[in-house]
Amino acid sequence: MKSTKPYRISKVESCSETLTSRAGLALFHQYLNQVEIIPLIAGCFPYLKKNAKGVGLQDLFRQVFCYFADGSGLKLTQFDSLKQDTGYAAILETSTDNLASSHTIKRFFKAFRIMCQGPFRKVLQTLFLWRLKQKRPTALEITLDTMVMNNEHAQARQGSEATYKRVQGFQPIQLIWDGFIVDAIFRRGKRHSLYGNHAFQMIEDCVAFVRAHYDADLPIVFRLDSGFLSEELIDLMNELRVGFVLAGKMYSKIIKEVKEISPTGWQTFSKGNNLWKYASFRYQCDQWAQGYPALYTALVAEEGQQVFHFGRPDNIILTNLEAGNPAFDSMDKDSQKYWAKPETILHSHHQRGADELPHRAFKEFGTEQLPFQALRYNRPYYYLMLIAFFLFQAFQEDALSPVKKVRSYANTVRRNVFDIAAKIIRKGHQLILKVQKSHFRLLNFDELFKLARNALPISPITSGSGFFD
Repeated sequence: MKSTKPYRISKVESCSETLTSRAGLALFHQYLNQVEIIPLIAGCFPYLKKNAKGVGLQDLFRQVFCYFADGSGLKLTQFDSLKQDTGYAAILETSTDNLASSHTIKRFFKAFRIMCQGPFRKVLQTLFLWRLKQKRPTALEITLDTMVMNNEHAQARQGSEATYKRVQGFQPIQLIWDGFIVDAIFRRGKRHSLYGNHAFQMIEDCVAFVRAHYDADLPIVFRLDSGFLSEELIDLMNELRVGFVLAGKMYSKIIKEVKEISPTGWQTFSKGNNLWKYASFRYQCDQWAQGYPALYTALVAEEGQQVFHFGRPDNIILTNLEAGNPAFDSMDKDSQKYWAKPETILHSHHQRGADELPHRAFKEFGTEQLPFQALRYNRPYYYLMLIAFFLFQAFQEDALSPVKKVRSYANTVRRNVFDIAAKIIRKGHQLILKVQKSHFRLLNFDELFKLARNALPISPITSGSGFFD
């Protein structure tokens, strides 16, 4: 009679075969090679490698991007563990001798010059243009916002200061478009929204870049929160002929004006099961030279449930998109008709909440606690993490869309796509990745491999970059 007792592991042995638990990371590595980001970014920092000894410059960038995408451990000592992994080396199509140790990576980050921000921003803008040319938007709605990186529980870091969220950390200012962080300036924690000229610089640079390299007549609208409420910033956007949807502040004078609006001046706006009432008026601070059209909104029902007056979040939304303003007058007739509607302004303002989701996704993809003591070393770490995140988001759109929801959070992609067991063999001068049959069929792995190897390469910007030179 056949025994029904389950098999039990009674012995363990080692094997000499090359195995990996990260088979899906090979897709991301193939994607990096196909889009040609590695030679592009290495070309921006030729001074990093002064001799041919050790790991090559392009290999260092490639390994850093894969380290971020893998996310198994975001401490620099993780590189020492990866260096012992023959399967990981095979995924990166190299040998363990060519994998960087943690000491090599530390020297790599410390080799960046203090003024490395410009080249990194140039790479981000190049990636921005790459996605613009693929998506061909008829209008550009961009969110400008700051992001707090909580460094509360890490050792003391230079530049880690008290932020408005009452935690110690850093506060970069970032431009967000369609789920991508397309430009950024890394800053200390105390740097508020309108600190220095950063907001002015980023808006001016973005507009100049888009008009010079993509479309000189493309309507551009910036979405901003109340931290950017400034007549000087508004004047700049008017001068640049770009629109804005800006959250206002609840000054007592403004509240008094709103209370004087007659009941017939209020209308309703719904989105899903949420309902708002809103009224139009002119918003002008005491020292401003002119006022702007604005909407006062009050949430009436949330998820079908009525919201009491004392608990509702009221908002003020102001814009310059009206007849007579250069930003509005420069638009074509169809765009003017679209942006003249109050519902369009309300919808654009509500999208600002969705535009903050990349902040959460970026923090899950990487880490808020930067590894170095010195700010100058943490700056390139932040930018490389940001560029890796951009590529990770683009990778999902270009290579994973048949099997995964686009813009899944990083850990979802890692667990469902990257963390797959496979065997790597050499046969007939070929390196073959043999994925377990059930995962191969479930993910349609061969199709994903083709998509990763057929992505549209990034075209480098060869001239006319202007503000980065």
